[in-house]
Amino acid sequence: KRAKYPRFKSKKNARQSYAIPQNIILDKDKKKVVNPKFKEGIRTIIHKELPHNATIKQAFISCVAEEYYIALSYETNEPIPNLKVVENAVGLDMGLESLLIRSDGIIYPNKKFLQDKESKLIKLQRRLSRKKKGSNNRVKAIKKVAKAHLKIKRAREDYLHKITNEITNQYDFIGVETLNVKGLIRNKYLSKSIANVAWSKILQMLTYKAEQKGKTLMQINKFFPSSQICSHCGSNTGKKPLYIRHFTCPFCNTKHHRDLNASINIRNYALGIIDDRYKIKLDKSRVGITRSYACGDSSSGASNYGNILDTSYLSLKQEAHLL
Repeated sequence: KRAKYPRFKSKKNARQSYAIPQNIILDKDKKKVVNPKFKEGIRTIIHKELPHNATIKQAFISCVAEEYYIALSYETNEPIPNLKVVENAVGLDMGLESLLIRSDGIIYPNKKFLQDKESKLIKLQRRLSRKKKGSNNRVKAIKKVAKAHLKIKRAREDYLHKITNEITNQYDFIGVETLNVKGLIRNKYLSKSIANVAWSKILQMLTYKAEQKGKTLMQINKFFPSSQICSHCGSNTGKKPLYIRHFTCPFCNTKHHRDLNASINIRNYALGIIDDRYKIKLDKSRVGITRSYACGDSSSGASNYGNILDTSYLSLKQEAHLL
């Protein structure tokens, strides 16, 4: 009684794909992929050359918006790079107002790819809803909607690839926060914005790129109050509503940008639980809150895709009142 009725594939489904488990040959000279169902070979634009000692295990052919792709899964004997000694580190705070905020003062803007094309999508969806089911015009309208979504997806992934490549190239150690995306996306007011920023996709890209380059990626405890702790003195300043973007620490009178302060705390907390591969000086007695390191000693402050956060007003520290 646990079994369900079989679901047969249909040409009307949005996702068209199938797997080829064996006997795949990649002909680089003729630029073809040979498999048991297409022994004469399929003409292919090879996106990336495989290593010389790679063994192709299986292939996946898919169709997305009338564009056909073949993804090859291969096995190689190349070892995973050893983790590098940590010489510089960065903390990343994720948000909706800004996509990523680095602890060195670089801010990556949130490019709202879906919202910018939403008016066009609404028109295409309305035209689709007026088409008769089963008609050729409805098939054409479905393809137009699929192509519009594909363009949005490509633009988003291109932007995410650029910023994740930049971060993993510049830093040996990356500290990020652990987010419960499935729980956050249930918010009916922010669900579309959370889905558009693709936090899970960012973490996925950072994870495999850091592994390929021998870098260290550390996800901190999701209950760590990064936005509540003062990165200068380590005091807990309490919870704050989302509309408060700047605050002053009541204990040391230091002015903070909320997201920049959180990214510094994430970096320092992650560094406090790293192993013996670091060269920078740490003070583990303060649970990762390292005052000497919180000023950004090992940050580069350079980016091709991000903006420098204006923190000139934060450098003016108020004198503590003597009791």
